[in-house]
Amino acid sequence: MRRFVRSAAARIGREGDLERVGVALHSLRQGKKWRQGQRDDERVKLIAAAVLRDGSNCIDIGANEGKLLEVFTGLAPHGRHIAYEPIPALADELGARFPDVEIRRAAVSDEAGETSFVVHKSLASRSSMRSVGYSDEETETLTVAVETLDGSLGDYAPDLIKIDVEGAEHLALEGARETLRRHGPIVLFEHQQETASHYGVGPDRIFGLLTGVGYRIFDMEGDGPYTEADFRTAYEEGTRFNFLASPGVT
Repeated sequence: MRRFVRSAAARIGREGDLERVGVALHSLRQGKKWRQGQRDDERVKLIAAAVLRDGSNCIDIGANEGKLLEVFTGLAPHGRHIAYEPIPALADELGARFPDVEIRRAAVSDEAGETSFVVHKSLASRSSMRSVGYSDEETETLTVAVETLDGSLGDYAPDLIKIDVEGAEHLALEGARETLRRHGPIVLFEHQQETASHYGVGPDRIFGLLTGVGYRIFDMEGDGPYTEADFRTAYEEGTRFNFLASPGVT
């Protein structure tokens, strides 16, 4: 259908109009996503306030500028917190701002070692182990350390894990199966087609990973538990991209 519309526009000399409509629609979609993201961030704060205690332990994977890490440390000032941030400049800033947090300058995946990491030059939050659609001019590639939660936490028991890794969430979860089984932390994670599709995975993989260790999936508005079909629909239609997973009977 998209090719048909473009062909029709070309035949009547209206390609420019079509491009302008496309740009407008893209801006509208991005604005809607931004507003949804802002609402979800507020709900994350409410969720954290409900589940965290003074001494709760939190892991922030993809801590970026520390916006949510600040929330977690404020609600659980006597917990032991770990933040993963592979971009050196951001990790340095986090270390200065959060001296009591263990800042790990690494990405989180299903295998330990090293990996290439694509850093967006102007939007650091869009950085990932793949470019997720950005051009070479917009990004630079670093080599960073990689850890798995299962292999790096030792006797540390998290109460909450936040995952925001621009499409690589399945890798972080793959490497955290035993952590989830053993400790049952609340998991806050992002999963959307715009980024996950660049890894060749989708909602069925994430749903299987989480339900396989006894978790249920909800959205930030409290709807759920999601069925596999519900989760797939949210992913494909882009109606939700931030989720909460909690242990329970599936």
